[in-house]
Amino acid sequence: MPIMLTGGVADPIGAGDRGHFAARWCAFIVLLGFAICLDCRASANEGGDIARYAVEIVNQPGATWRGNGIYLGQGLVLTAAHVVPGRREPETTVLIAGRQLPGITIKYGDFESVDLAIVKIDETLLPYNIRHLPFLAVCARDSQPGQPVVVVAPHNIAPSRIISAERFSPKIVSRFTTLIADVDTTGNSGSGVFDAASGCLLGIMSRKIEEFVYFQENGAQMRRPRLRAKYFITASLIREFAAPWIGTRYLRR
Repeated sequence: MPIMLTGGVADPIGAGDRGHFAARWCAFIVLLGFAICLDCRASANEGGDIARYAVEIVNQPGATWRGNGIYLGQGLVLTAAHVVPGRREPETTVLIAGRQLPGITIKYGDFESVDLAIVKIDETLLPYNIRHLPFLAVCARDSQPGQPVVVVAPHNIAPSRIISAERFSPKIVSRFTTLIADVDTTGNSGSGVFDAASGCLLGIMSRKIEEFVYFQENGAQMRRPRLRAKYFITASLIREFAAPWIGTRYLRR
């Protein structure tokens, strides 16, 4: 976000004082800009275009299916565990800002528990505007039903909202408590769920949730979706999973 500083000078400045005043004023601007930059490290929407944090994970050359991920900063990409190859194949490819970079998965979660993974890339290979993005902040609190969010994926930024899992059956509620609406317009596995107000990272998309109604039609059993949503891994699980890399200074309340 561009910052404009305006001000006025109350007293005239003598010619002999202009150099000293200019130097002091420049120093003040530099320090103020540095402080602003530190504060901008808090969230994506204060550090620039949030779309620049979205990446793609490519497991095989020419593959038709690609997962998504979110660039945290300092060469770290956060994605869903089921998007990357298995533990025996830590190498993967990250497509970011039009560049395909080799990546190594340095931490794995599990699809059925904590569906997260961290991929390391060489940040010196990134274009300047990506390499110098603020380190992404993770929300200090988990989401609440009704909360507006923004789901970020490559080439797709879509507004959505948190919905209550209680609308689903007890079987779903017992396993998946953080759900969003707008299934057809939001990003798939590995996409980022951001708080619409502060811009901090609320979660990583994991899977689609559907419940069906079964019925008979022309003697055959048919089914149609009754409720649909997408489940994401919460900020609290992200903080725990990525604690060695995130640190408390990158939390946003």
